[in-house]
Amino acid sequence: MEFIIIIVIVIASWIILGFAYQDIVKRQAFQHARKLTKEKGILNAGSGSSRSLTAKRIASSPLVRVNIDISCKETPHCLQGDLNKKLPFPDKSFDVYYISHVLEHLNNPETAMREAQRVADWVIVVLPPKWAITNWLDPDHKRIYSKRDIKILEKKYPGIKVFS
Repeated sequence: MEFIIIIVIVIASWIILGFAYQDIVKRQAFQHARKLTKEKGILNAGSGSSRSLTAKRIASSPLVRVNIDISCKETPHCLQGDLNKKLPFPDKSFDVYYISHVLEHLNNPETAMREAQRVADWVIVVLPPKWAITNWLDPDHKRIYSKRDIKILEKKYPGIKVFS
């Protein structure tokens, strides 16, 4: 019985640590996006209302000109759209395309990255770390990005910065 309790405590700690770590990474990535922002602002991709408190704060930031998500419920200045498809914006409409914890859910991450580069000067991608238990347990994750995968992404799509 004690062994089971220890296992439960270890797993719970792993989950809590994972969420805390990912929240810190999101904040660091958005700080980087803020530094890159000049006058055109930020396109916050995948900004739905069912996200974390940090994600909600980011969606409400005055630097975010547009939030885009498949569902816009309770998200300020949001445009409903599918990140697997061409975006309804002219080329280089934004200083920064910020996408956090979304790429791993997409059927066509390549389309999303090409569109990100097309509509913004800079692209900031936040991915869950491979070790995070939530990464493995989420049935909506279509892929898990390793450090090698991240290096390939950054090489294939110049001008993007990946935080994980």
